[in-house]
Amino acid sequence: MQDNDGIDPKALRRAFACFATGVTVVTTLGRDGTPMGLTMNSFTSVSLDPPLVLFSLGKKSEQYDDFMEAEVFAINVLCEEQVGLSGRFSAPGDKSFGDIPFDTWETGAPVVQGALSAFDCTLEKRVDAGDHILFLCRVVRASVTSEAPPLLFHRSSYVRLEPPVDA
Repeated sequence: MQDNDGIDPKALRRAFACFATGVTVVTTLGRDGTPMGLTMNSFTSVSLDPPLVLFSLGKKSEQYDDFMEAEVFAINVLCEEQVGLSGRFSAPGDKSFGDIPFDTWETGAPVVQGALSAFDCTLEKRVDAGDHILFLCRVVRASVTSEAPPLLFHRSSYVRLEPPVDA
């Protein structure tokens, strides 16, 4: 099946998967006030001045309504040892924290303990973008919280960062 632009969606998805990314869990408070998170690799820095970041959420996400009502978010960059956490927040169903330890910073959004880095953010703007919504967020606090190796995703699988080869 092809979309209106004549691009095969499966081929496009395979091409997108060639771009290696870090793995994040974007967290917020659900409509009922419960801490919740979603695994996302659609995260990027946007600006240093003002400090802005962006992530995107599929419109078919089970958590769409919660994220559309939220005004604060934490973006937690995961390390290799947090692969289980990535799986927990990417599996269908419940996205609440349960017994997963977290802190809160200025905004009150859950900050995952042990993540490589975290960005505590307030919402600047949502932008409709095809089958996704882009969330442009202002960083109110950022911190590197671990020196562990990053959790990476490439061609639909987790991969490891190898030490550089000396020339």
